[in-house]
Amino acid sequence: MTIMIRVFQFFLLLFAIVAFYIVLSFAFSFFPSPQLCSKKEHKIYIYHNDELLSHTEIIMKVAPFKEEYFKAFPKLLKNNPNGYIAFSYGDRDFMMDENGFDDLNTSLALRGLFVDTPALIKVGHYGNFVRDNCQEVMISTACLTQLKESILNSFLLKEGKTVRYHDRYKRYYVYYYKAKNKYNLFHTCNTWSGDRLREAGISMPYWTPLAENITSQLH
Repeated sequence: MTIMIRVFQFFLLLFAIVAFYIVLSFAFSFFPSPQLCSKKEHKIYIYHNDELLSHTEIIMKVAPFKEEYFKAFPKLLKNNPNGYIAFSYGDRDFMMDENGFDDLNTSLALRGLFVDTPALIKVGHYGNFVRDNCQEVMISTACLTQLKESILNSFLLKEGKTVRYHDRYKRYYVYYYKAKNKYNLFHTCNTWSGDRLREAGISMPYWTPLAENITSQLH
């Protein structure tokens, strides 16, 4: 009986933590950063789905910064240095799971939230892509440049080069690279996306652990 009570107390505490986490994330939405992107010169896309714990990706055209992207990701762009490039951040084991964020393992999720774990940045290169579940955002040239700089600055570098991580699935259009920072409860895939957008001058809450914190601000 004592064990059952302790188990119940554990899950009750866990529920309270999760509830507080969600409420806190929406509280930050009332205090966004200022909007510094007044001109509408370039289109970027924020990928997400309609789930509360959705994963987000930032997608943009390769063309404006073709040389810099080719220098950072030469193998990824060697066949066609055009099209679109997509960036997202996550726990290394999540990223290496065959089903990725579509099929989260409970033990991985708990470990990824409550312990600092190695993080990767997923970089995808597409000739084109389906825009379902994508939110369009118009920004200025200056903001697009800041966004590119913010994204590239989040990669771990070794001798000035990005560090590719072994991908057992070997997809020619998606590569994984080591990130500077660790993944944890307060630094998630969505806080990474929110930080990059905010540093680019796009109005964004100062903490965005949920995709909804990002997408609601962009409406």
